[in-house]
Amino acid sequence: MIHRALFSEKTATACIFSSCFMFILASFFLYPYTDTYYYWDWSRHLALSYYDGPPMVAYLLRGYTVFFGNTFFALNFFGASMLFITAFFIYKIGLLLFDRQIALNAAFLWLVGPSLNSHLFIRITYDAPFCLFWASTLYFVVKYLEHQKTRDIYWAGGMIGLMLLSKYIGIILVLALFVFILFRRRSLLFNKHIYFSMLLAACLFSPVLIWNAGHQWTSFLFQLKAHSYCTSSFVAMKRLLSRMVLSYNFLFLVCVIGLYKVRATKKDSVLLLNITWILVSLFFLTCAFLKDDILENYFFPGLISLVLLSVYYIAALRLRKTFLLIAAVYLCRFVLLLIHHSLPSPYGGTEHMLFALSHILEKQYIPQHSVIMVPDWETAARLSFWLKNHPTVFVSPWSQRANQYAEWSQPVINTIQIKKIPEVFYVDFQYQPDRIHSVKGFLHHCAALQPLANLGDSPRVFVYRCRM
Repeated sequence: MIHRALFSEKTATACIFSSCFMFILASFFLYPYTDTYYYWDWSRHLALSYYDGPPMVAYLLRGYTVFFGNTFFALNFFGASMLFITAFFIYKIGLLLFDRQIALNAAFLWLVGPSLNSHLFIRITYDAPFCLFWASTLYFVVKYLEHQKTRDIYWAGGMIGLMLLSKYIGIILVLALFVFILFRRRSLLFNKHIYFSMLLAACLFSPVLIWNAGHQWTSFLFQLKAHSYCTSSFVAMKRLLSRMVLSYNFLFLVCVIGLYKVRATKKDSVLLLNITWILVSLFFLTCAFLKDDILENYFFPGLISLVLLSVYYIAALRLRKTFLLIAAVYLCRFVLLLIHHSLPSPYGGTEHMLFALSHILEKQYIPQHSVIMVPDWETAARLSFWLKNHPTVFVSPWSQRANQYAEWSQPVINTIQIKKIPEVFYVDFQYQPDRIHSVKGFLHHCAALQPLANLGDSPRVFVYRCRM
């Protein structure tokens, strides 16, 4: 069936390949954000889990850096390829439920969604693999519902395990599946393969459980408290609604209208898609009511269902102007975003100068294999990447934010306290007398080396050589 409201198959395919080409091209030029450096450092210290999250992003990034080296391209292409593969699963779900034209248009909207490519490509976090495994879980569940093949139950269980290894909030999809089974497929509660597939998911998730059991359940406790800092429910709800609009934008309105007007389909799988995005929204509305600060990227799993449903409803209601408006806004925002972050800018220029400064720092001040300490995790992540030999950079004990660097740094801090490390270099990108006083009190015999002069827009670099 040809849907006149949508792009034709050829046009949608051309748009998808053009978008992918732009992602790959931009991967050579984009300067990563701070969080990306942090997760890159995770990938150099592989573990069963980490202080502030599960390990999947580290495992996958390690594979990319093995093939492409510790380069900007490796980090950026990781985000791009996660978007590509997620789009592929969205396309496959669209084929199962609707037709090729709807599937292609949904995949296209996913790729050029303004919030998505801003956070999943330019700001690479564990949301990128999380969305991929959320989409793949949905695909195998839908495939089972459509074709009733037992192997798809086990594929779904495997994807659930990998999804939870990516981000704990994947439990919302498990809850959505349970709600769906309870109301529409109760017979599945008596299917032994469902329970075996959940056992498979638990086995895949077990590294996180093992790590947390040995670390006082630190990672789980951190995530429970990570965003509980809004002053009131009103402030939290206000922030949530604005961010929900940024994430869902036009698609939310289309799906609300579609739910009301399009009643022809009786597919259980379409109901499942609606349950997932509605449950994601209700879950975070509840969290905001409890004063949690909900970020824009938290709604991205719901967008996987929304892009499919909105394209389906647009086709069913023949809303051609609506689709053209959405596509035009998304495309313009997508192109401008890539251009803005690829061309020289105040942010990118600073990153470039700091990259140059790191080599000067290494040649003129800090010998190889020296112990380097910095005041915060952001500086530690960047310096670890910028310095030529990618040393492990440690964070001082007065760092304000607790994360994985605190665990990596503690053994070195203990060794410094008993004076078994003869020399430490302390590096800072800003001069704060109180902080420098703390440095000298902790590291003792510290001599300030000549600050590196400004290069363009870059900050000065202050280096202290401390002998125990």
